[in-house]
Formats: sequence, C-alpha cells, structure tokens
Amino acid sequence: MSDQPPDALDHQGRRIGMIAVIQRNNRLLTIRRAASVRKPGKVCFPGGGLWRGEEEEAAVRREVKEELGLTVRPIACLDRSVSPWGTSLRWYLCQLVGRPYLELKTHEVAEVFWCHPETLLNHPDLLESNAPFLERWLRGEFREFVASLETGS
Repeated sequence: MSDQPPDALDHQGRRIGMIAVIQRNNRLLTIRRAASVRKPGKVCFPGGGLWRGEEEEAAVRREVKEELGLTVRPIACLDRSVSPWGTSLRWYLCQLVGRPYLELKTHEVAEVFWCHPETLLNHPDLLESNAPFLERWLRGEFREFVASLETGS
C-alpha cells in the first residue's frame, strides 16, 4: 500500500515485526495467514510491521485491530529475536480489552483459533520464526509475566 508509512528498521537495518501474544485459558490466540501475504497458509501469532516513528505498543494495538478487529492492551515485551529471514521481532504479551468481537481482515488472515502452546509448537504449518518463542514459553520463561496478567497485579 502506498499510503502506508515506511517500515521502521533496527540499529542493524532489519525490518521490525511486532508480535501479539494473547493467552486465555492456557491457550494462545493463533492465526492462519491468508494466501495473499508472505508465508501464506502458515500458522502464527497475530502481528506485523512497525512503522517508522511509531511506538512499539501502538504498533501491536494497530496490527491486532487491523487483522482481527480486536482491541488489546500490551503488557510487556517478553522477548526479542530475529527470524530466519532477518526480521527483528518483538514479542508482546497482550490482554484483550472489552468484549472480543472478531472482524477478520480476510486478505491477511484466513483463520483464527485458540491453540494450546504444545499443539502450536508441533503444528505442521507453524511459521518457523515462532518455534523458538514457543519453546521458551513452554519452559516457563515468561511465567511471571503471564501470572501477573492473570492476577491483575
């Protein structure tokens, strides 16, 4: 899209991707990418690119709203990583705000579902950049952040 601002780049010149990690009842909100986007048919977390001059939390909110029609509140940046294709990723734990009502942007998202982390990690269509984060999630490395979200502290 030509009206979209340019992508933000990290200090090494890599595009920055914002990832929304939304948990409910021990399941993670998961999408299947539409046929018209990069990595079509892959299963992953919702998210997208950070625009130049945009705050990270604002980008997470924007991407989830654009793709799914949901409002989220970013809680904490859980992790930073680099994808196999060189995108710098920021993994944000998010909380759904208000009553969730899905409005899929079908040219970006083909399907949305809740998935147990173990099931997601072993999914044959998992986007490869998500596996290291899921492995850390399953080892309990982010437990304190998730617990504070569940208790409201």
